[in-house]
Amino acid sequence: MDANVFAQRRARVLERLPAGQALLLLPHHHHLRNGDAEFRYRQCSDILYLSGWEDPECALLLRPGCDQPFILFVQEKNEEMEIWTGIREGPDGAKTRFGADEAFTWAELKDKLGTLLIGYDTLHYAAGHDADYDRLVLGSIASKRKVAQRKHAKPVPDSFMNPGRILHELRLFKDDSELEVMR
Repeated sequence: MDANVFAQRRARVLERLPAGQALLLLPHHHHLRNGDAEFRYRQCSDILYLSGWEDPECALLLRPGCDQPFILFVQEKNEEMEIWTGIREGPDGAKTRFGADEAFTWAELKDKLGTLLIGYDTLHYAAGHDADYDRLVLGSIASKRKVAQRKHAKPVPDSFMNPGRILHELRLFKDDSELEVMR
């Protein structure tokens, strides 16, 4: 699918996010079936809808009103692992092929997320769906709360909303590329 389609979808979501609100999508977990055999991976539908990214370990962050509103956290480029998993785009591919304004490795998510959310008081995030992700997100935010208030006099998210409130309403109305796939 054309990268412009994903950019238009992200633009519609960013338009609907009020000032001071950001949106975070986290992927489904990748599971091994037995030993070294993997179940076929299926990306979170909302991440696919907004980015086209199909590989595991991909977090998508949208932050309206800033210089870099679209950020991806993805698997690092690793030629040795690519023998087994196929080509990994890595952060550079996330920017060049998928249009991310900034991209980091999946391993950097825990350390960078809290800083990237300074200045946003509400986070559209599916809280309560995955305890591991909840600990990651809440821990990242908590680690920056005092710093944000003391140094920047800016908030960090203390209110959470389900991203489906915005995304799923938009997804009801199909664009031409979606209609073509459905046909």
